[in-house]
Amino acid sequence: MELLLRGGAERAVRAHGECYLISDERGGAVWQPPGYEGPPPAPGDRERLASEICDTAESRRRFAQFAELMAEHHPAEPPNFYLGAIGVLPAVQRGGLGSLLIRAVLDRCDREGIPASLISTRERNLPLYERHGFVVSARVELPEGGPSLWPMWREPAGLTR
Repeated sequence: MELLLRGGAERAVRAHGECYLISDERGGAVWQPPGYEGPPPAPGDRERLASEICDTAESRRRFAQFAELMAEHHPAEPPNFYLGAIGVLPAVQRGGLGSLLIRAVLDRCDREGIPASLISTRERNLPLYERHGFVVSARVELPEGGPSLWPMWREPAGLTR
């Protein structure tokens, strides 16, 4: 969340396509629309991001593993909206802002008949996503005792495949 609000929103839009921010910066979400590939990353982009959030060579190596697993479990087919990141400031969590950021795109998905996907990095967030119709498709264990990932999928309302 902090990176999103510290100028990361512009980078997020380039990488993911759409960025939704609560007007007073209490929360934000980045979504990748179907088929959006964005510009290719500049040389060193991943390393620069890793150096912003990782303070040791070991943590940067683990970040690279994490990024690879995220990419492996990001479904491209069928075309879908992908929730790349979402965050709400702790002081206002559980106040409906996360749902507002999610519904902004899911309502569009339902109107246009497009599925949505995400990868949760926190088990405690699964109930929020499940309330919006997402279903866990797997539990992915990161190597070397790292945290789990939960890829999730949501069919548009009123449509089953």
